[in-house]
Amino acid sequence: MISRDSGGTDLEIILNPIKIRLFLCLLNEEYATFSRLVRVTRSNYKILSRHLEDMKRLGIIQEYRINKIRIFKINYESKISSILAKFISEWKALH
Repeated sequence: MISRDSGGTDLEIILNPIKIRLFLCLLNEEYATFSRLVRVTRSNYKILSRHLEDMKRLGIIQEYRINKIRIFKINYESKISSILAKFISEWKALH
């Protein structure tokens, strides 16, 4: 588990609305650029960067760069990501 000083805990992903919107966007779209995530989360650059860094540190997402373009996707090898994706899929099936 990661301490609060280094960006939160792995449980924080399900407690933070911005992180939830980030995860849902990446789950629905497979990958997204930084600018797309800014629009989806209705967040500013600094806040979004912090949340993305937290999620990368937890292994939930991966970042790739093509020149100056930052691209993010879910890291399905992460246990947290797999559990969240499965939970969301089953939740959608119920509703």
